[in-house]
Amino acid sequence: MSSFTSDDVRAKLESMRTLLQDDIGRLVEDASPIRRLFNEIKGRIPEEVSENLAYAAYIEHMQIPVSRALRHMADRAQMAKTLEEVDSYKHRAQEVHHRINFLENCRPDIVGAIDRLKRRRAELVKEME
Repeated sequence: MSSFTSDDVRAKLESMRTLLQDDIGRLVEDASPIRRLFNEIKGRIPEEVSENLAYAAYIEHMQIPVSRALRHMADRAQMAKTLEEVDSYKHRAQEVHHRINFLENCRPDIVGAIDRLKRRRAELVKEME
Protein backbone atom coordinates (compact mmCIF):
# COMPACT_ATOMS: atom_id res chain seq x y z
CA MET A 1 0.00 0.00 0.00
CA SER A 2 2.93 2.34 0.55
CA SER A 3 3.76 2.15 -3.16
CA PHE A 4 0.21 3.43 -3.79
CA THR A 5 1.05 6.60 -1.92
CA SER A 6 4.40 7.19 -3.61
CA ASP A 7 4.90 10.66 -4.99
CA ASP A 8 5.39 9.29 -8.49
CA VAL A 9 2.04 7.45 -8.43
CA ARG A 10 0.28 10.45 -6.92
CA ALA A 11 1.72 12.71 -9.63
CA LYS A 12 0.59 10.33 -12.37
CA LEU A 13 -2.88 10.03 -10.82
CA GLU A 14 -3.07 13.82 -10.65
CA SER A 15 -2.06 14.01 -14.33
CA MET A 16 -4.76 11.46 -15.17
CA ARG A 17 -7.32 13.48 -13.23
CA THR A 18 -6.39 16.60 -15.19
CA LEU A 19 -6.70 14.72 -18.48
CA LEU A 20 -10.06 13.26 -17.42
CA GLN A 21 -11.38 16.78 -16.83
CA ASP A 22 -10.74 17.62 -20.48
CA ASP A 23 -13.44 17.58 -23.15
CA ILE A 24 -14.99 14.09 -23.34
CA GLY A 25 -15.24 14.36 -27.12
CA ARG A 26 -11.47 14.63 -27.43
CA LEU A 27 -10.91 11.98 -24.77
CA VAL A 28 -12.86 9.31 -26.64
CA GLU A 29 -10.92 10.10 -29.80
CA ASP A 30 -7.52 9.65 -28.15
CA ALA A 31 -7.09 8.32 -24.63
CA SER A 32 -3.45 7.35 -25.22
CA PRO A 33 -2.05 9.89 -22.70
CA ILE A 34 -4.28 8.43 -19.99
CA ARG A 35 -3.55 4.89 -21.10
CA ARG A 36 0.21 5.58 -20.97
CA LEU A 37 -0.07 6.90 -17.39
CA PHE A 38 -2.34 4.01 -16.44
CA ASN A 39 0.11 1.43 -17.77
CA GLU A 40 2.92 3.08 -15.77
CA ILE A 41 1.07 2.77 -12.44
CA LYS A 42 -1.19 -0.23 -13.04
CA GLY A 43 0.80 -2.71 -10.94
CA ARG A 44 1.41 -0.18 -8.16
CA ILE A 45 -2.19 0.64 -7.26
CA PRO A 46 -4.93 -1.46 -5.66
CA GLU A 47 -6.78 -3.74 -8.06
CA GLU A 48 -10.15 -2.01 -7.59
CA VAL A 49 -8.60 1.37 -8.42
CA SER A 50 -6.89 -0.18 -11.43
CA GLU A 51 -10.21 -1.66 -12.56
CA ASN A 52 -11.93 1.71 -12.44
CA LEU A 53 -9.11 3.55 -14.18
CA ALA A 54 -9.04 0.96 -16.96
CA TYR A 55 -12.41 2.26 -18.17
CA ALA A 56 -10.90 5.70 -18.68
CA ALA A 57 -7.69 4.35 -20.20
CA TYR A 58 -9.61 2.40 -22.84
CA ILE A 59 -12.53 4.77 -23.36
CA GLU A 60 -12.11 5.02 -27.14
CA HIS A 61 -14.57 2.15 -27.61
CA MET A 62 -17.22 4.55 -26.29
CA GLN A 63 -16.59 7.06 -29.11
CA ILE A 64 -19.85 6.39 -30.97
CA PRO A 65 -22.15 6.55 -27.92
CA VAL A 66 -20.33 9.63 -26.61
CA SER A 67 -20.51 11.35 -30.01
CA ARG A 68 -24.20 10.51 -30.18
CA ALA A 69 -24.73 11.87 -26.65
CA LEU A 70 -22.81 15.05 -27.47
CA ARG A 71 -24.91 15.58 -30.61
CA HIS A 72 -28.05 14.94 -28.57
CA MET A 73 -26.95 17.50 -25.97
CA ALA A 74 -26.17 20.04 -28.70
CA ASP A 75 -29.54 19.37 -30.33
CA ARG A 76 -31.31 19.84 -26.99
CA ALA A 77 -29.43 23.08 -26.37
CA GLN A 78 -30.37 24.33 -29.84
CA MET A 79 -33.97 23.27 -29.27
CA ALA A 80 -34.05 25.12 -25.94
CA LYS A 81 -32.65 28.23 -27.64
CA THR A 82 -35.21 27.93 -30.44
CA LEU A 83 -38.05 27.55 -27.92
CA GLU A 84 -36.83 30.65 -26.09
CA GLU A 85 -36.87 32.56 -29.38
CA VAL A 86 -40.36 31.26 -30.19
CA ASP A 87 -41.58 32.35 -26.75
CA SER A 88 -39.98 35.75 -27.26
CA TYR A 89 -41.67 36.15 -30.66
CA LYS A 90 -45.02 35.03 -29.21
CA HIS A 91 -44.68 37.56 -26.39
CA ARG A 92 -43.82 40.32 -28.87
CA ALA A 93 -46.77 39.33 -31.08
CA GLN A 94 -49.09 39.49 -28.07
CA GLU A 95 -47.78 42.95 -27.21
CA VAL A 96 -48.38 44.15 -30.78
CA HIS A 97 -51.83 42.53 -30.80
CA HIS A 98 -52.74 44.31 -27.54
CA ARG A 99 -51.49 47.62 -28.95
CA ILE A 100 -53.55 47.13 -32.13
CA ASN A 101 -56.64 46.30 -30.07
CA PHE A 102 -56.07 49.37 -27.93
CA LEU A 103 -55.75 51.59 -31.00
CA GLU A 104 -58.82 50.03 -32.62
CA ASN A 105 -60.81 50.57 -29.42
CA CYS A 106 -59.62 54.18 -29.22
CA ARG A 107 -60.42 54.89 -32.86
CA PRO A 108 -64.05 56.01 -32.29
CA ASP A 109 -62.91 58.38 -29.54
CA ILE A 110 -60.14 59.77 -31.74
CA VAL A 111 -62.48 60.19 -34.73
CA GLY A 112 -65.03 61.87 -32.44
CA ALA A 113 -62.39 64.22 -31.05
CA ILE A 114 -61.21 65.09 -34.57
CA ASP A 115 -64.80 65.79 -35.65
CA ARG A 116 -65.36 68.03 -32.59
CA LEU A 117 -62.15 69.92 -33.31
CA LYS A 118 -63.16 70.39 -36.96
CA ARG A 119 -66.56 71.74 -35.87
CA ARG A 120 -64.91 74.00 -33.32
CA ARG A 121 -62.49 75.27 -35.97
CA ALA A 122 -65.39 75.95 -38.32
CA GLU A 123 -67.17 77.85 -35.52
CA LEU A 124 -64.06 79.90 -34.80
CA VAL A 125 -63.60 80.66 -38.50
CA LYS A 126 -67.23 81.90 -38.65
CA GLU A 127 -66.70 84.05 -35.58
CA MET A 128 -63.63 85.65 -37.13
CA GLU A 129 -65.51 86.63 -40.29
